[in-house]
Amino acid sequence: MSISGGSDTEMVQPWIVAILALAGSIFVFLTFAIPYHAEGNARDAMLRDLGQLAVPFNATLDGRPTDDAGQLVLLLKGTRFLLAHHSSPQKPIHVWITDGKIVINLLLARDSQKVDEYWVLRPGRNLLGESYDQEAGRIVDSRLTRYLQARGF
Repeated sequence: MSISGGSDTEMVQPWIVAILALAGSIFVFLTFAIPYHAEGNARDAMLRDLGQLAVPFNATLDGRPTDDAGQLVLLLKGTRFLLAHHSSPQKPIHVWITDGKIVINLLLARDSQKVDEYWVLRPGRNLLGESYDQEAGRIVDSRLTRYLQARGF
């Protein structure tokens, strides 16, 4: 293979092309696989904690007690992975749930584009060690919208 019809000294060896293609493929794979794995870990930890809550438990939204913490926990258990669609979380609500032994801190933020989609974030360092929150996933549920609206959010 010759580059722009040059001399034999300008030939690109097929093995170099293969290595570059492999390196590019690995880079693309890791670009998507590592964040997906990190999000899954955050979601798994959150769901584990939610599943271990003992009754009775309490919840607050931005420091205000909720009247139905059980419904909030049920809605949070619907957190799942969604492909990114060039939007961002808006106006985060601090969610705090405890049974006296387990304490769960989350941020819940409406998506900037989709009304019934919410980002679920765990406070802490992200995959890159930055002090941004760890994304645990998204909830797409109009019941969560109604739940939050009924409580002034």
